[in-house]
Amino acid sequence: MIILSRSQRILGKSPRGVVSLGRAPPIVVTLSCRRYNSTEPVSTISKTVAEVITPYTSIPDPSWYKIPVWAYQTVMDTAQVSTDIPWWGVLIGAAVCTRAVLLPISIWADKLTVRQMPISIQLRKYSQEIQKLNKKGDSLGVLVKGKEMKLFKKQQNYKNPFLPIIPGVAFAIINFCSIRGLAELPYQPLMDSSFLWISSLTLADPYLILPALNSAATLYVFKYGIDFGENPIMTSVLASPLAMSMFFGIMLTCQSFFPSCLVLYWLTSNLMGSFLAGPALRNDRFRTTVGLVPMAEKRLLMSKMPSIQDLTSDVAGGYQQKRTEGHVAEQKVRAKRAEALEKKENEGEKNAEIQRLEKKLKESTEQLEAMKVEIEKEAQSYRELLEQYQDQKMQKRTQHENDG
Repeated sequence: MIILSRSQRILGKSPRGVVSLGRAPPIVVTLSCRRYNSTEPVSTISKTVAEVITPYTSIPDPSWYKIPVWAYQTVMDTAQVSTDIPWWGVLIGAAVCTRAVLLPISIWADKLTVRQMPISIQLRKYSQEIQKLNKKGDSLGVLVKGKEMKLFKKQQNYKNPFLPIIPGVAFAIINFCSIRGLAELPYQPLMDSSFLWISSLTLADPYLILPALNSAATLYVFKYGIDFGENPIMTSVLASPLAMSMFFGIMLTCQSFFPSCLVLYWLTSNLMGSFLAGPALRNDRFRTTVGLVPMAEKRLLMSKMPSIQDLTSDVAGGYQQKRTEGHVAEQKVRAKRAEALEKKENEGEKNAEIQRLEKKLKESTEQLEAMKVEIEKEAQSYRELLEQYQDQKMQKRTQHENDG
């Protein structure tokens, strides 16, 4: 069902309110739909879209940070114009080429995984020893083991296990933004291109056939680890039918909102991985040719790796230990604060007592000084009386002598 609504369109936004990959002329009416799919005939849809917006006949100039996306779109558009093949063929070819480019990265990831398996086992032992020392409260031992662990990583030239994922993620983001951006413009040649029962590649599959196929292919790729030869962790995670059903339902729901061109690209990439890259990476002859260890040796190494239950228990144990350590640390901080407060209160009481005694001493000193002054005055008066008495006595003696 197509709904027309009036709203202000912002420069640089797509007609559906999603950021597009190029600048678009301002219009007032926008087109919104519940999904990209519709059961109406393509002529009716094209007429309705033409009444609302003007599709792009060429790829617009990009912003500086969208140059990789623009370059990928330009390559696909040039290939379509040069070979005159339909756009669904261009999308399939782009998926095949991308899968071919990512194959050497998958081989390198397999080599890196096999090389670092013994290192990972040793690092796990270091981690377990550090956890034991943490439980004992041996801070010095934890520090020493941590330094030994860092030195071991440096000596073994240990690489981040997520390093091989970066190129694949970068390609996935560029592909997604490129193809989705062409559908969001919309790009006229892509909008006019149909594929089997789908009237326009810029619309979603109305019958959900492509999303269902791609969800199943994605589930197969995730479960068996196409890009890395084998992926026992994901295999164990998706072992139950309930987990597989939930994964399939989530993938189907999400992909039902995407344009068919994007789902077709993903489906081709997953099929290439399932039927070409995966079997090749599991074939011993191919593995020997590209310098990989045979699958039997790899499975033996993988059997020594911790299972998903071990990793889960380690994570849960580490989390519980961190919570306990945090609780103990918090209790210590609270005890220190209480002790400091009590000490402060005691110091305040002591300071108040000292001030009181000093004040009392000062008052006593002042009283003593006052008493000293009074005593001096009384002594002076006594001396004066004594002098008067002696003078009177001397006068009497002198008078008596004179009379005699």
